[in-house]
Amino acid sequence: MRRVWSWRRNAQALPAVILFLAVAPAQVVTAASPAANTPASPPVLVKQVNYEISLDQNGLSTNTVHVRLQAANAAAAGTIGQQPVHYAASLEDLEVVEAYTLKPDGRKIPVEASSIYEQPAPGAPQMPMFDDQRQKVIVFPNVEAGDSVDFTYRKHDKAALMPGQFTLALPFSRLVAYDDVEVTIVAPKTYPLVVATHEMAFDRHR
Repeated sequence: MRRVWSWRRNAQALPAVILFLAVAPAQVVTAASPAANTPASPPVLVKQVNYEISLDQNGLSTNTVHVRLQAANAAAAGTIGQQPVHYAASLEDLEVVEAYTLKPDGRKIPVEASSIYEQPAPGAPQMPMFDDQRQKVIVFPNVEAGDSVDFTYRKHDKAALMPGQFTLALPFSRLVAYDDVEVTIVAPKTYPLVVATHEMAFDRHR
């Protein structure tokens, strides 16, 4: 028997498991002119983020993540055209399942395998105790204003940072335009989960 825990749009927490998804507090901005009161269109819209996390009895997880980002202008297109995915090589495996550029007319331009490369995470060489921090960088083809980049990756735990325990932290900033976020955790019924939610819808299915 397994349990399914689902969150939409913003935050959480797990012991013998600790899970925490939080909405970062908004910054206070003083308007300098009436124009400052008119919300600007965000250059990058997070169209979709889905986390599907499956736990085994030992607290090891398989985490499948799907992300879609849309660029409102050429500058944003340049920003989202490369997406790094971080992982700890000694603790988990990382696989890029699918990646493509999505055009407004529905055309998909796949990312070639040769356009996904691995490198140390920024700062890792300067911190020997974290030298297993790696990232795979996905380079998307022909990204222009109005396009979206869509990618799915999967992480599989090889070992737990704390044996028998599962931890996860997923902060969501108020300064980022999220269109749709969903987090689903599936765990054995006997695996102890303690969850607190903040500013988000939450469903539990036993």
